Amino acid sequence: EEEEVVLSTVERFSSPGKGRGLRAARGSFSRGDLLLVAQPFSATLADDERGRFCDHCFARKDKLSHCGKCKQAYYCNAQCQ
Repeated sequence: EEEEVVLSTVERFSSPGKGRGLRAARGSFSRGDLLLVAQPFSATLADDERGRFCDHCFARKDKLSHCGKCKQAYYCNAQCQ
């Protein structure tokens, strides 16, 4: 269950060379408050994590299978592939 974001406690800003972003306004929240819930646009594994985590579900497994097509991705099983 997702909670609503209270945008009055968040401000938009621009950072030269980095683009736009959101940040919490000072004093508008307490430790442990939920500030934002959002689905990720994309996700990927770092190069040094390849072969240790499934490229689809990110589960850590001792035995992963190579992708039969590209031979670079690793998956838990055919469902993840």
